[in-house]
Amino acid sequence: MGLMDQCEALYKTSNPYDETAFSLQITQQDILNFEKSDKNCEDEKHDLMRVYVEHKGDMDRIMENVLCATLEDETQIRAILESAICSKGLQVHKAFTNARCVN
Repeated sequence: MGLMDQCEALYKTSNPYDETAFSLQITQQDILNFEKSDKNCEDEKHDLMRVYVEHKGDMDRIMENVLCATLEDETQIRAILESAICSKGLQVHKAFTNARCVN
């Protein structure tokens, strides 16, 4: 089977440059389901810590780069990061000035 035949079989088009053949149909419900499953899980905490390190504690950049994060989530995100800093899981960055450890 040639390339054009494979393209026709897989994508229902014989034009390998037809971008619409490769687009995914993602619905709003798919996004909401992803958001629900991603929030408050261990993967989210690891992502937050990775983004914190990547942006050296800059909360504006962190909020811009965390999937599905809204302004309403900032307090919770800050609390998760502060907890990781206090438990020595993250290094303190000057940009993250509100990290306080309670002994």
